[in-house]
Amino acid sequence: MHNKQVKLIKCIVNNIPIDMSSNQAGGLSTLCFLQEVDQLIGQDHLFKRSIILMKAWCYYESRILGSHHGLLSTYALTILIMYIFNVCYDDIDSPLRALYYVLQYFCQFDWDNYAISIHGPVSLQSLPVI
Repeated sequence: MHNKQVKLIKCIVNNIPIDMSSNQAGGLSTLCFLQEVDQLIGQDHLFKRSIILMKAWCYYESRILGSHHGLLSTYALTILIMYIFNVCYDDIDSPLRALYYVLQYFCQFDWDNYAISIHGPVSLQSLPVI
């Protein structure tokens, strides 16, 4: 097994930190998957707009976003949002409503005993030991 590092270009555009990489098939696959989810949900890119709002809230307001600092990764945040859209799709009509449901649900979530998938909670005891 090789220890590969992803080369990043880090820059700031209008006070927004941006990380760019190239030749990353996994990142491209993720982009295609999220594009399909966004098209499925529709509503003028409600899913993408919700992700942008929640990333901004997590980064600037709650300071919980940033896997390189041991905090929540953007992939993890996206899974949380996907689950909420799976459960509350009919009630989400704006990014602010999506943020509300994410905060409402996950502030009470039993993180000591469960993980989350896009399909719902998964018992930590049922996961393989790594």
